[in-house]
Amino acid sequence: MGVREEANERRRNDILDAAERIVAEKGIGHLNIRDVARASGCSVGTIYTHFADLDGLALHVNARTLARLAAALDDVERHDQGGDIAGQLCAMAGAYMDFAAGNYHVWSALFEHRMPQPLPEWHREDHFRLFRRIAGKLRTLHPNLPDDEAFLRARTLYAAIHGIVSLGMADRLGRLPAETLKAEIRRIMPNLLS
Repeated sequence: MGVREEANERRRNDILDAAERIVAEKGIGHLNIRDVARASGCSVGTIYTHFADLDGLALHVNARTLARLAAALDDVERHDQGGDIAGQLCAMAGAYMDFAAGNYHVWSALFEHRMPQPLPEWHREDHFRLFRRIAGKLRTLHPNLPDDEAFLRARTLYAAIHGIVSLGMADRLGRLPAETLKAEIRRIMPNLLS
């Protein structure tokens, strides 16, 4: 990579860092190009050199969030000693909850950011990678499960855990303690995996 390309990559990362800080501190609804320009020390025009629009910038912030979530799930798998797939999935669900609690605004941005058009394929793939990871574990539990059915069940399992976490952490309905949420996840997980 040449000097110019390295400078462009650094500038792009500075912009993403600034956007991610804004989302982390205030939520996706507060993300705007002028604040990102100010926070990253560049002009509005420079941001548009690197990102087509605000939606594009938000999608790249969300892609970073999904990468960090994947890293948190990697940690669960690295520390698993027993090889019990149901236990791994339960631990992954707990890690998901911990990630959401510790990164609430950027995690929420994954679901709150609305676009007038469907997600681009590259970003859908970021989400689907997570589903395929879960599907692989489900196929280990149920070896005769076809790939497409495993993917669908993984998506459903993710939706169920997400719902527990999302509603449990919502101020509107009254937040539940983390240990209560984890206990509920452990309680329903065998039913979800059967």
